[in-house]
Amino acid sequence: MQKALDTWLVTYNTKRPHQRRNMNERTPLQALIDGLLCRASQPTQKPMREPLTASSKQASINHETKAA
Repeated sequence: MQKALDTWLVTYNTKRPHQRRNMNERTPLQALIDGLLCRASQPTQKPMREPLTASSKQASINHETKAA
């Protein structure tokens, strides 16, 4: 049973074209690789906000307790 499932997964992901719109007859594996390559070629964006640090977390907790 496992061998049959493994064979089906390989066929599903690498041999048959994806049926979603705008996939241009690519397989799911090709779409994944294209997406990764596209993302890798884009410049790195700055995070939307600063990472949460211990001091900013404590400030947030203090603000929440004062509001309550």
